[in-house]
Amino acid sequence: MSELLAPSPIDRLSLSAGAARPPGPRAMRTRQALLDVTEALVREVPYRDLTSAHITQRAGLSAAAFYRYFADLGDAIAELTVRMGASIQAVADLVRHADWSNDQASDSALLVIGAMAEFWAEHRSLYRVTDLLAEEGDARFTPVKARTFAVLTDAFADVAFHRATAPVAREMETRVVAGIVVTTLIHTTMRETGFEEAGIPAAALRDNLSLVVARVIRDGL
Repeated sequence: MSELLAPSPIDRLSLSAGAARPPGPRAMRTRQALLDVTEALVREVPYRDLTSAHITQRAGLSAAAFYRYFADLGDAIAELTVRMGASIQAVADLVRHADWSNDQASDSALLVIGAMAEFWAEHRSLYRVTDLLAEEGDARFTPVKARTFAVLTDAFADVAFHRATAPVAREMETRVVAGIVVTTLIHTTMRETGFEEAGIPAAALRDNLSLVVARVIRDGL
């Protein structure tokens, strides 16, 4: 299972002095505040307009404070991707513990769809920034998309494998099914607003998507 792991924090002042050490408790609180402000500003300010000065000003810190903990804005953004991974892990746990029996599969799918919609409500702006940076070739962000949703694919693959009606379920086939389900969930829930603008209410979209997900998990492709 692929996971997004937070890098070990480094006090960059100590690094420049040749004796790298982790930040102390007070410095860690400052570092956390910078990350929280960065995440908030990603939602408010176009990424190309966002600067470290915006962040430190909002946090009430000196302009140099940001660079004590992060080499550049991309470093802070990269660390925030761990939060997306934690949110998707919660969705994956929901998938694993849901009731996918014939009578309950659609209701379980609706719960997962709702959780995915909440994920986008929280992380849409951050995800778009990471996608942009990956497209531009920043190696820090190339694996983000695959790793963020890998745990969700793993969860659906396990469910599909155990629900398979064939005498011998093939692991690769169930993983393909899981990948299709996750891709469908990602792109449909991410675009609920667009569907509504096209005359498809979110409730109707979710109801029909739940039937698709339930059928695929129940019956395969």
